[in-house]
Amino acid sequence: MRDRLSAERRAELISWLHGSQLDNAVDYIRRGRKHTGLSTEALFAAWEAKFRGMADDPFSTELLAEETDLAAEIELRGLAPPYERVEEPMSRFIAALDAQFELMKLNAPELYAGANQGLAREIAEFKAKKLRSNN
Repeated sequence: MRDRLSAERRAELISWLHGSQLDNAVDYIRRGRKHTGLSTEALFAAWEAKFRGMADDPFSTELLAEETDLAAEIELRGLAPPYERVEEPMSRFIAALDAQFELMKLNAPELYAGANQGLAREIAEFKAKKLRSNN
């Protein structure tokens, strides 16, 4: 497991997470913005708790959905999630994902190839969208 994320990898991950949240905000709004009544600090604390939970259980769709909604509320307020509060859990989360991909690579190379292509496509789409929005 890595002790710390490199500054470049951390910046890429935050950028990707942030870009994904912009897309998720629309769904969150349609479902009624259930976290709108939280103070900013309570919202940050709830998001941090969910992110820490994801580091312990990185494949929980429930935790991911909850973290996504909290991050969407943060985004809608014109703020950014306090990633500096979750540096260590972020490292564990990435390490768990990396380990899963390595297992998949060894035990199911066809599945790994498909997942790797899907991830590469998603990152390319994100980068293209980011370039379009900057122009």
